[in-house]
Amino acid sequence: MSAFLNNPLQKVPIGLFLDEIDHITAEDTSPAKTKFLQLIEALGLSSDEDGPVVNVDAQKISGGITNALYIVHLHFAHQKKTMVLRLFGFGTEQFIDRKVENIVFSSLSKSGHGPTFYGLFETGRVEGFLPNVQSLEPFEMSLPAVYRPVASNLVRLHATSIPEVDMLQHAWLWNKLELFFDLAAKLSFSSPEKQAQYNALNIPRMRQELRWYRRYIESLHEAITSTEASASSQWSGHHFGQRLAMQRVLCHNDLLCGNIMRTSDVDVTQADAAAAVDITLIDYEYAGYNHRAYDLANHFCEFGGFEFNIRKDFPTEAVRRDFIRHYLARVLSLDDVDSVDEDIIAGFEDIVLRFTLASNFFWGTWSVVQAGSSSIDFDYLSYAALRYEAYVLHGTEYIGETFVQRVIDEDEASKAVAPTPTAAVADADTAPSTDSA
Repeated sequence: MSAFLNNPLQKVPIGLFLDEIDHITAEDTSPAKTKFLQLIEALGLSSDEDGPVVNVDAQKISGGITNALYIVHLHFAHQKKTMVLRLFGFGTEQFIDRKVENIVFSSLSKSGHGPTFYGLFETGRVEGFLPNVQSLEPFEMSLPAVYRPVASNLVRLHATSIPEVDMLQHAWLWNKLELFFDLAAKLSFSSPEKQAQYNALNIPRMRQELRWYRRYIESLHEAITSTEASASSQWSGHHFGQRLAMQRVLCHNDLLCGNIMRTSDVDVTQADAAAAVDITLIDYEYAGYNHRAYDLANHFCEFGGFEFNIRKDFPTEAVRRDFIRHYLARVLSLDDVDSVDEDIIAGFEDIVLRFTLASNFFWGTWSVVQAGSSSIDFDYLSYAALRYEAYVLHGTEYIGETFVQRVIDEDEASKAVAPTPTAAVADADTAPSTDSA
């Protein structure tokens, strides 16, 4: 067990950078390699039962669009140990709470639900390497053999309580989005093409949209969770599903395919393969307390990967409901997945779909911020435009006329107030009651 596991905020005072690690090979004798060996020693990883480490090498691997990841091999006399070195993206400390991330990561590591936490250094973290696994491909996310164990694994995360993070549960989503907009509003680009892309996104207008959408969600939350709503609906299945979806739990908040690892030696295209697929969630940079519905909505929005063709890749109703059915069976401790009440599923999905707008807002604005700071080769501004387009598409589809009128009423944009969405509760009022609730 790592000596740093019980003190996840302790840092080794050593900084490593991309241009240094890129040149660390078994034959290398540079100062960068010496610094790397000092880091390994400070983390207590430089010796084992075979004696001291003989050599090290690092190889860059494909990862996300926030950090740089390396496979590190520690060569001992008779064996080789493998781990992962994560370099935090430049400038990401502006919008990623590394304190929360590392508390969550170490806590899940201790409970056996994630890679080993070896420790922090000034510019990154050293983690355990997961053998015989691979990250999901976007097309795999809609396969039952994959999404059903993902749903079960997500329940386990949502049931986790971490006292050091519990106090931060109330406004994670809105606080993070306001921070993103603060950062995005200050940007300018030397490239005329990029500046034109940035201007076309109309960040002030999108911030007005966010504030309208927040009022809408908060009104919806109040309408669903109020004592009056509970009494009037008599705890119908639909209303019960809505309330479950609105609950705040510990969420991953970034369940794209690259953050979900699966067993690599299983043919996941076979429908009966789910029992053989082990799922591990990784990368808790955006973990925090949020509505259950957001985690599922965000996951559904990521089915297309970074190509992000939301019209083509957003999961069908059949896939969404099957995912939710398996998720709720675990939440409600039901042995028979098919016994989950359809009204509960429908109520839960109703809220999930309304939170797709939040996902598109979040990653669209995040991408604008990244465009101004990241050194990773990715067209962040084009991706932001795709996510903002999806926000409008999903608003039209899942909120309906209220959203359409809000979007086209430009003169009232700065003073629009979302009406209390009583229609959602009215649906619950008319839904039949269920013994499951």
